[in-house]
Amino acid sequence: MGYSLRSKGRKCITVQVMIKDPQFRNRSRPRKLDAPAYLAAEIGDIAVELIISAWDMKAKIRTITITATPCTRHQFSEVPPGN
Repeated sequence: MGYSLRSKGRKCITVQVMIKDPQFRNRSRPRKLDAPAYLAAEIGDIAVELIISAWDMKAKIRTITITATPCTRHQFSEVPPGN
């Protein structure tokens, strides 16, 4: 995920985790970041925090989906000198 964001020149502003249980019920937890991010380790750490806060770790999980919502390029680009 981090590589994909970096290769497109983007950073994410929201990390979302969707957990599906064996009965196909979904539970979704998003978190808006304080600052845009593109590092896989940072995104992964946030995803783990969301999973731990949203799920009983003794319960079974069918699937976990982690999504990073990217910014557009101009939202975090530097302002040219003199502007």
